[in-house]
Amino acid sequence: SGKVVARDMVWIDMKGPHCENLTLIDLPGIVRSSGKGESTTLAEDIQALMKDYLNNERCVILAVHPCNVDFHNSQILAEARKVDPDTKRTIPVLTKPDLIDLGAESSVEQLLQGKKTESFHMGFHMVKGRGQKDLNEDVSIEEGLTKEEAFFRNNEPWRNTSDKSKFGTKNLRVKLAGLQMDLIQSSFKSIMSEMKESRDHAALELKALGEIPSNLIEKRALFRRIREEIFRGLGAETLDGRIGSLRSDTRSMRPSAEFHLASKRFQDVLHSSKLANVSSIEVGTKVIAIVNGKEVRDEVCYIDEKNDNIYIKKKGTMQKDCEINGTWKKVKPGHCIHTKSGKVVIERKRDTYDELQPIERKLVHSNPQWIGELIEQNRPYSLPIFLNQDVFNAI
Repeated sequence: SGKVVARDMVWIDMKGPHCENLTLIDLPGIVRSSGKGESTTLAEDIQALMKDYLNNERCVILAVHPCNVDFHNSQILAEARKVDPDTKRTIPVLTKPDLIDLGAESSVEQLLQGKKTESFHMGFHMVKGRGQKDLNEDVSIEEGLTKEEAFFRNNEPWRNTSDKSKFGTKNLRVKLAGLQMDLIQSSFKSIMSEMKESRDHAALELKALGEIPSNLIEKRALFRRIREEIFRGLGAETLDGRIGSLRSDTRSMRPSAEFHLASKRFQDVLHSSKLANVSSIEVGTKVIAIVNGKEVRDEVCYIDEKNDNIYIKKKGTMQKDCEINGTWKKVKPGHCIHTKSGKVVIERKRDTYDELQPIERKLVHSNPQWIGELIEQNRPYSLPIFLNQDVFNAI
């Protein structure tokens, strides 16, 4: 229970002269533990979702890593190499360069230049997005891009780096668009093959449907033909449970055999769970009884094991005082006691009491509503779902 990872997507379409032809998928960040109110399988769910996209050979992997975190702790870089050992569709992106510890800039620069890890085909890239302060002050995307360019232009050691294409969001857009085009070109033959296969499959399905009826007479004729085909396929013997011959095809079961298996599983569920406790009556159990020809429905408040009676609340009997107030010792709400006149009362809140009505235990049955729901949910071709009629008698 708690917050979970959803597979649903939120789509945002942006169009304009400044936009590259790209589709970006923002996945949840990798986590190693779950917090309060979150699913206990949060880490595993995110990992499974991430692998679904990483394994797609037509996806470009942007392996984002903060500059102020040791790259040895980067799980995404390791995962990317597993699915893309040639690193031809992976771009490691370093973020938050403004948070690098003073004196550690040279180490990050070496990482950017590919001197601290096995080389990536596209090399490392560095961006500086808008921080929380910028977001709080409603700094626009364009203003953020301008500030990003100024940061790399004015700060060491980035301003002295000869290859300026390694910096900035705009350069990353161009790099991504080029890499995506390369992937499309390299996958073009397989894409065309898949499209042709899908088209041929759709054409066969369309042909199997036959001519599309254009009026009511043709529609009725089509319905009758399909109905007769289904009936011939099942056969009257199958519908009645009679089999004229055995078949050796062990890969599939006859509908009648599947029906019997499903019936047996349903019977086992009833026997092993609620059906086994149909006669179990405890305090708090909702019961139904027929008393003097009238149906009584209520919750059990007290059980008299000695006289084999159960007690439910007597309608309209709440009272402030009772006849035993002189000897009544308040305990707690829910406590029951016998009065001198033979009545049974139960203590409620705020010094009030309810008189209870006795019912012979043999007249009481647990609420069978669940039986009807289970039968309704599991109703088969014909009504008798149980293999043994005694099951119904027991209910």
